[in-house]
Amino acid sequence: MEVAGKPTRPAISKSVLQSDSSQNVMSISVTLMSKDDVNVLNGPQFVGDPISYNGRVYFFYREVASEFIEGKAVYSRVAVICENDKGGREFTALKPTDIVTFVKARLECSTGTTFPYFYNEIRDIYHSNGVVFAVFATRP
Repeated sequence: MEVAGKPTRPAISKSVLQSDSSQNVMSISVTLMSKDDVNVLNGPQFVGDPISYNGRVYFFYREVASEFIEGKAVYSRVAVICENDKGGREFTALKPTDIVTFVKARLECSTGTTFPYFYNEIRDIYHSNGVVFAVFATRP
């Protein structure tokens, strides 16, 4: 992705669609936006659509693992944010559009043998009745 001729890294951001008279967020729209922090997202490739479930929004993707220091590895991830995330507050470095409840975890799919073989690249997801099914592959 490029913005004004400069390469950028996508990140998750939000915009408030509606708030009540006491400024409580009634609904939000979660979108992708530019943010340059490899510890948040590092060249993510999102799969499927975000899933809204029990007051949280889940994103499935693969990215270059910033915690892997010996070369380059791609890990599959799930990230979650709260639907009612209100963003930064006054007197903080965070803006109201920043997500403050962002958490991500590695998804691992491997063979259960003595020498496991890892399928590190999530390719697609399917969500039905509160269960998420994922398709994983090896690096081509």
